[in-house]
Amino acid sequence: MPQGSWLGPLMFLIMIDDLKPGMMTHKFMDDTTITEVIQKRQASQIESAVDELISWSSDNRMNVNTQKTKEMIFGPLARNPPHQLNIGNLTVHRVAQYKVLGVTVNQSLKWNKHVANICSKLNKRLYFLKQLKRAGMSTGDLLCSYMSVIRPVAEYACPVRHLSLTVEQSNRIESFQKRALKIIYNDFTSGDNAYSYNCVLADLPQLADRREQLTRRLFVKMADTDNCLNYLLPVKHDSEIISSLRIAKEYPLTCAKSTQFKKSFLPYTLSNYQ
Repeated sequence: MPQGSWLGPLMFLIMIDDLKPGMMTHKFMDDTTITEVIQKRQASQIESAVDELISWSSDNRMNVNTQKTKEMIFGPLARNPPHQLNIGNLTVHRVAQYKVLGVTVNQSLKWNKHVANICSKLNKRLYFLKQLKRAGMSTGDLLCSYMSVIRPVAEYACPVRHLSLTVEQSNRIESFQKRALKIIYNDFTSGDNAYSYNCVLADLPQLADRREQLTRRLFVKMADTDNCLNYLLPVKHDSEIISSLRIAKEYPLTCAKSTQFKKSFLPYTLSNYQ
């Protein structure tokens, strides 16, 4: 297929459509993630799923890159993990953190490393914003450059992590918008009032507020039955029951035993956005 065409990715998606190794599988182009939920006193079946994956790849004349294939274990099982997976004669490397489609996930489901990666990228892009300022670019163009090149880095996949960020992590990300607006408006004052004024001047919400908006927007989209993520939501309450109650939620709430799970996307949005 011509490189860079729409036809190439489409044909590849058709080719891998029958890749179904018998477990929860997430595919994005040539990245495939297999997920297994192991209950107490239950044996892992991941090895058979990996064997199916290898067999399918061989039948379809594709190779699994064993160097990039990683295994990660979450939860109590990490304290007493099963034996490591093997692909042929090679042992799959078991890791404590890994980047999946640009999001760095670790075993403890904390966002320290991912926030550090974001901040590293933002630092580099702020340098180019300074160079554009020195080159005499107008305020409007600088603001457009910030919104199209820098802010998306801070917001990438933010509904996944927004609700679980610590105050320190949130403030660290927010500081980059503060610095960007200072560069754009030649403002060297400090303090929250100065930042709030610059946000009003630029007609921009603070990053924490915008992450909240994007998270709510995703939940509203998911509520549409035609949305591809709608299956993640629980089954709606019966409409007759809802109409007979003064205060009733459309979806049942998810039981969250830990604070960490309570702050994850579905439990939080079901409790606060309906």
